[in-house]
Amino acid sequence: MRQTEVSSGLPAALLDSLDSALVVTDAEGEILLWNLAAERLYGYGRQEMRGANVLQLFVPDGRGHEAATIMNVVLARGAWTGEFTVQCGDGHQKRVRITNSRVLRGGRVVAIVGLAEEATARTQDADEPSTAGRLDLAAALAELDGLRTAMATRGTI
Repeated sequence: MRQTEVSSGLPAALLDSLDSALVVTDAEGEILLWNLAAERLYGYGRQEMRGANVLQLFVPDGRGHEAATIMNVVLARGAWTGEFTVQCGDGHQKRVRITNSRVLRGGRVVAIVGLAEEATARTQDADEPSTAGRLDLAAALAELDGLRTAMATRGTI
């Protein structure tokens, strides 16, 4: 079993079966959980991601304000979906399409779940994803709902 199974108790194989990158943080942005697709997409290894802050690790210089705005939207409204340029482990930047969703417990934000894929990997217009893309997204959203449920029913991470 891979070490993506952190304190949440979710099997690493489940997380690593997702084609999309999954990164779960606390409300301040500290990385708590990720999958193999996240390591591949962002180019950071396990040791670099463990306990790092997403704003410091993934946000390129000059984009901090944009990232803070996205985080504020997620915290206030519950979710944000869009494209964002990230800093990769090898130093280059990459455009990703990401959905960030907050996880609440007792009215308090306890986690942010980010599900992402490379924006350039999409083969059709952004307004009309392929059937396969819609199916992948539906499966990923179903997984996200399961993760939300699991996180909401567990003790403090």
